[in-house]
Amino acid sequence: MKKLRIETYQLDTGSLSDSVNLPIYIAKTLFKCLPPKLAAYFSDDADSLATLKASLLSRDSSGVILEIEDIEDNERVVFKVI
Repeated sequence: MKKLRIETYQLDTGSLSDSVNLPIYIAKTLFKCLPPKLAAYFSDDADSLATLKASLLSRDSSGVILEIEDIEDNERVVFKVI
C-alpha cells in the first residue's frame, strides 16, 4: 500500500526532526474534501499546495513530490509517496 511520508529536517545540520506516514487513501480523501478556494489562504504556498494535491490524486505518483525550505525556521519539509 502506498503512503504519503512527510519528513522535517533541520537545514543547518540536515538531521531528521520528524517523520509522519499516512496511507495514501487518507491523504487523497483529505485533499478531495478541501474547498478549491483554500489555496487562497496559503498565498505564498498556493502553487505548492496545488502541486501536492495533483500529485496525490495521480495514480502514477511516487518518490519526492514536493520540498519546501523555510530559512527563518531552519527547516526543510519533504513530501514523498512511498
